[in-house]
Amino acid sequence: MMISVSDNTAADQLLRTLGRERVAQIQAVAGHRKPALNRPFLSTLEMFKLKGEPSGKMAARYLALDEKGRRALLEREIAGIKREGVKPFPDGRPSHLDSIEWFASARDLCGVMNYLREGTEGDPKTQPIREILAINPGLEIPRAQWAYAGYKGGSEPGAISLTYLLRSTAGD
Repeated sequence: MMISVSDNTAADQLLRTLGRERVAQIQAVAGHRKPALNRPFLSTLEMFKLKGEPSGKMAARYLALDEKGRRALLEREIAGIKREGVKPFPDGRPSHLDSIEWFASARDLCGVMNYLREGTEGDPKTQPIREILAINPGLEIPRAQWAYAGYKGGSEPGAISLTYLLRSTAGD
């Protein structure tokens, strides 16, 4: 239920459970064209801390590092920042949209949904994935046309994603 409403804590728990490396690797398997853009793969809280820690200097330090240095900064310093002091969008404006984000094109997002479709067709063990994606339809879906609507969305100031896995009533 938590992941169906874009619960950031739930997403971070999934990332912790699966592991940053495994999540980063699956991007390529699922067809992401430039998975290196998301390395190291950030948790939601890490992203918010980078964008809104009190000194305002951590983002620039992070961006100046290579992947190994970024990992070290996340583990040694970012992890120690208290969430209560973090204000990533104090003025309601976008922050670091082109540099500290999860990067995926529309094609990459479609590839993930297709990967999930292929991995859940006819397998009772993976069927709950489709059920989770269908809890929240995001927008009003005309059920006369769409028998199934799986949805995952997310947003922050300046960015929004509404990604669907749809099956028509004709079975397409």
